[in-house]
Amino acid sequence: MKHPHKTGTSPRKAKKRLWLLCAAAVLLLSLSAVLCLTVFRPQTAALYRRISAFLSVKHDPEYAHYRDPDGKIVIRLDPGHGGSDPGALSPYLGELTESDINYRLSRLLRDELERFGYTVIFTWDENTPPSGQGDYPYQERSAASNADSSTDLYISLHCNSFTDPSVGGSRLYFCPDSSPYNYYLARSIADGVKEVHDDFPALYPMPYESAFYVIKYTKAPSVLLETLFLSNPDDAEKLLSEEWLAKEAEGIARGIRAFLSDR
Repeated sequence: MKHPHKTGTSPRKAKKRLWLLCAAAVLLLSLSAVLCLTVFRPQTAALYRRISAFLSVKHDPEYAHYRDPDGKIVIRLDPGHGGSDPGALSPYLGELTESDINYRLSRLLRDELERFGYTVIFTWDENTPPSGQGDYPYQERSAASNADSSTDLYISLHCNSFTDPSVGGSRLYFCPDSSPYNYYLARSIADGVKEVHDDFPALYPMPYESAFYVIKYTKAPSVLLETLFLSNPDDAEKLLSEEWLAKEAEGIARGIRAFLSDR
């Protein structure tokens, strides 16, 4: 009598397959580790710093809204660069510079904030005389804010740029260690921009030791917004649009208003 052929995998073959899968997984992880520590070392280090900074953010609802004791809100707007410092340049902007875009957005944002009844002070404008250290040193911008006890918020506006033109998007930097309000200010602004268009910023907390100067040393709650990338043709087209800049200003102002509200 013939016996039917047995079906299925023998225990020995199953064990061998399992060992092969484990070896492949170990090899893949080892290769990934090597790539992260060599080819992608800068990206890995940047990701590690960003994760570490996010983990350092202290989520304390007490600082979710800012309340000014005298009831008069003074917001200091800092258009990045200026004077003889044009900031980043781009072939997609023609004769315009990053400084021009920053200043345009700042004026639109000022109008939105004044509509809410806030007082707005610029760190510089076309009437600001140059200093002995250059046009408008960022150290002096921060120092002037710290010397003015009426300053409630400090908002620095920039555009971004990179060697790879495919990189784009908006980024909002803040230093959690400088003020417990900074995370909530950044989150509120990002939410406000999200209400008006799709180019809302990703949050980028910065460790104190490597944070940008104005968000590191300014005492008032502060953020630095990199609107879009001048080096990206699609981003640059938006930055040239007065309509897009107006929407961006509206979203930032909405976020600031929400942060300053008790509701």
